[in-house]
Amino acid sequence: MSNGLSSMRTFKTVDEVEPTEKVKSKKSKKQFKNIRPFIKLPWILVVVLLIASLFLWQQYNQAKNKINTPSTVYNNQIESKLSSLIVLPNENPTVLTVKNSVSLKNIQFFSNSKNGDVLLIYPKAAEAILYRSTTDKIINISTDPTEVQSLYSIIFHG
Repeated sequence: MSNGLSSMRTFKTVDEVEPTEKVKSKKSKKQFKNIRPFIKLPWILVVVLLIASLFLWQQYNQAKNKINTPSTVYNNQIESKLSSLIVLPNENPTVLTVKNSVSLKNIQFFSNSKNGDVLLIYPKAAEAILYRSTTDKIINISTDPTEVQSLYSIIFHG
């Protein structure tokens, strides 16, 4: 039975096998080159995120300084006006402005208050001063520790 097919097996020599292996290694190098941009991508993202976070941190600090500056200047102006009228305690006060004097009329300390009056509370010295900047007058002073503490708690705890 001879149909033109041979049943003999042919084996390749070592010289014939090497070129196909070289082709395979070139393919793997091409695949590795395609992966390289993906390896660099996380590092690029880290650098971009670091730069963005530094920029936002700087913006936050600048905004925080701008917000705090006007109130500090106002507080210093009020304290300098008051220091010409009375000796003030040597501490930083809590400075508040009366916005609704009608709601405070039931508290004896605020009985003569008007909208726009400034309340300075010195908690360590147990002193509270109600000052009217429009007339440059002190409206009320309290040196009673319990009254100052109750004013402080009313204002900050409702």
